[in-house]
Amino acid sequence: MDRLARFFRLNPDVDTLLLASWDSVFATDSNFLYFSGCEIDRSTLIARRGHAPVLLCNPMNYELAKEKFRGETVKFEQGGYRKKLASMLKGSKSIGVPKTDVSASFHDNLRKATNAKFIDVSESLLLQRSVKEEGEIALIRHACAVSQKALKQLEISPGKTEAQLCSELQSILYSLGAEPSFKPLILAGRSARFPHGKSGNGKVKKGEILLIDWGAKVDGYCADFTRCFFIGKPNPSQEKTYEKLQLAFDEILAFLRPGISAKDVSEFAAELIRDAGLPPMPHTLGHGIGLDVHEYPSFRKDSGHTLRQGNVLAIEPSAYFKQFGARFENTILLRKRAELL
Repeated sequence: MDRLARFFRLNPDVDTLLLASWDSVFATDSNFLYFSGCEIDRSTLIARRGHAPVLLCNPMNYELAKEKFRGETVKFEQGGYRKKLASMLKGSKSIGVPKTDVSASFHDNLRKATNAKFIDVSESLLLQRSVKEEGEIALIRHACAVSQKALKQLEISPGKTEAQLCSELQSILYSLGAEPSFKPLILAGRSARFPHGKSGNGKVKKGEILLIDWGAKVDGYCADFTRCFFIGKPNPSQEKTYEKLQLAFDEILAFLRPGISAKDVSEFAAELIRDAGLPPMPHTLGHGIGLDVHEYPSFRKDSGHTLRQGNVLAIEPSAYFKQFGARFENTILLRKRAELL
């Protein structure tokens, strides 16, 4: 549990870390998965400084938890969660909880179970997770390879709808032993002018741009890419815009290095986009990526983040007009310099 040891080193004012998993059928809590190493419904991870972590779970998942969790597993009976939680938190004085992920009912249970002080560790957890370990990098690299392989297998032809291509691409990802990082955004023609449009009944047409934003997820770790295609003879203006974005991406990649602020990178990219004669981007330059598609570091205008070795980033320069939009995106790893994954 080196991750927990690192957490407590980074958070000297916290003596207990508390993370909860709800219904992993619909969504897995990334912090819970990161520190517990497993996906178990209706479970709470209790990690106390200087002690081995304990997983508190319901009877339904007790046997699964014993098999998957590398530590002590404790069962609570129906209706006995709060009482068991209170006994396990006895002696804790400062409990770290990611408030951004805590439901009102869970907060109510915590408040009634203990008189300890609660400390919001949302930011700390995201910053810790932003620097990837070698095992995490290997999984993201695999997810990137699967993403590229899936796109090559996608048959794009005039007449197919955005929704049809979206369904086909997801099926290919599953057939390759992965799953989608998110539902692919496949936007044809004028639909591509919406950064987060929804794939619908728009059809692929000759001479029009087709934007595909997709990624594979492998063992919980995500990749994120965007490519644009032109079927038949391309529209010269649209093709030129896409070429400018690819050139801008190359310059941004060369500019990235550990120690530089995310804000400086964003300003550098904005200048490139402006000098290329393209409109300002309506969204950020990119984002960190890992267990979640959007992680730290952040490239918001008010970001205070500094890039560090081990960051994995999705960088996506873009341009949107009234008649079309274009975006070029890759997942990259930051070591001494940036490299494509």
